[in-house]
Amino acid sequence: MRILLLTLLFCTSLLAGEWSGKKSTWHGYDRYDFEVLGKKSYVVVPHKAVVGNLWVLRARFPNWHTEVDELLLKRGYHIAYTNVSQLYGSPQAVDHWDKFYKYLTDKGLSKKVVLEGVSRGGLICYNWAKKNPRRVSCMYLEAPVCDLKSWPGGKVSGRGSKADWLKAQKAYGLNENELLGWKGNPIDGLEELAKAKVPILHSIGGSDQVVPEAENTFILMKRYIDLGGPFSIYPQTRGKQKLHGHHFDIEDPSFIVKFIESHSKVDVKDYFQLRGGLENSRLKFVRTKKGRVAFLGGSITRMRGWRNMVCAELKRRFPNTKFDFVAAGIPSTGSTPGAFRLVRDVFKNGPVDILFEEAAVNDSSNGRSNTEQVRAMEGIVRHARRINPEIDVVMMHFVDPAKMKTYNMGKIPEVIKNHESVAVHYSIPSINLALEVTERINNKEFTWKDDFKNLHPSPFGQKLYFDTINRLFDSAWPVRMIRLLVILSP
Repeated sequence: MRILLLTLLFCTSLLAGEWSGKKSTWHGYDRYDFEVLGKKSYVVVPHKAVVGNLWVLRARFPNWHTEVDELLLKRGYHIAYTNVSQLYGSPQAVDHWDKFYKYLTDKGLSKKVVLEGVSRGGLICYNWAKKNPRRVSCMYLEAPVCDLKSWPGGKVSGRGSKADWLKAQKAYGLNENELLGWKGNPIDGLEELAKAKVPILHSIGGSDQVVPEAENTFILMKRYIDLGGPFSIYPQTRGKQKLHGHHFDIEDPSFIVKFIESHSKVDVKDYFQLRGGLENSRLKFVRTKKGRVAFLGGSITRMRGWRNMVCAELKRRFPNTKFDFVAAGIPSTGSTPGAFRLVRDVFKNGPVDILFEEAAVNDSSNGRSNTEQVRAMEGIVRHARRINPEIDVVMMHFVDPAKMKTYNMGKIPEVIKNHESVAVHYSIPSINLALEVTERINNKEFTWKDDFKNLHPSPFGQKLYFDTINRLFDSAWPVRMIRLLVILSP
């Protein structure tokens, strides 16, 4: 894993100065315009690339609904575009995307790409993905064309476009009858894409007369699911729909970003153990629409940072749940004081559904013995479960220089071994942030002095803590998309 991360980081450093072409600004990010085989193309570069140099290849209308791409840029994704819009997903367009993909991956971008397409962009996205299923991490499409007969042909119920229908015939080198019989539409030949289990998400308006869902998205969805492919629909039902239902607002761009992030991460090491998981709390949040979450620990829990981000994330994941958040962090306190103040400070408002507990820093700095560390942590878990047998507990091991030194000597800090013994025995999730920070600093991803700064983490360190906790959430609560099952008439 260390070799993998070093390789990825090396690629990131190379990319910083390698882009050529006309430089401009796109929504606050550097954009480089150039040509690839005569086609106008560009790349928008994030301020700091995510590990693995993940990227999005956009099709048609790259400046339409940019909210998703802006969020992805903020998260470190590159956004790329090359103009093949007048080729209507033809073999010529697919061949050009092959060359554009090679050009960008030779520059160091990830070998797996996210595909995004709007309207006719669905033609090239699907046709390229069917040819290159192992190169696609996931696909996101808005009101996509999935059959040329529907658009631009207008041969079923859609409005069609006579001018584009003639251009499509020219792009494919086929006459009208030949194009009507063409078996290379997105709705055709989905077997290899489904076999590769490429996740697909469509946003639709539900009343599209230009690219009717019944003859595009719904047909493709049914065929893909029947083949075993993962397919989800995100209906956009709020706001005003325009252009005969073909244009609509995106209700929650972060929902789409979460889908993309969930399916496009590189093989980065997880620093958590899920064990018994967090299913009890999820069921409570969903069924009762109420939840109480408590944070027990020392000064790192008391200060603003990761805790506030976790609260915001829980409200985002469970928008219909009313939360009560209990902040029970007191500086310099470890597991022994935590055990004695559990009822007063954690359960003061009643039963708790998730308890986040951290004591590894103070248990060691306060000189607690191994026996005290085990008994106190076990006391917290047992007492919490006695009050609420359905409680989920997340144990966290935060970092300090002493722990980093121990890990770099090839040993495990005693306090982490002691707390982990309790987590294993009671099958509760744990997150080893001390190990993560140590290994990632050793991999030269960041430094303690300039980035993390202190055992009381900088904003950078707080975000790192939150990101790992959020990955635990992703593992415990896989993205549950809305699945729209459609029965099509023969």
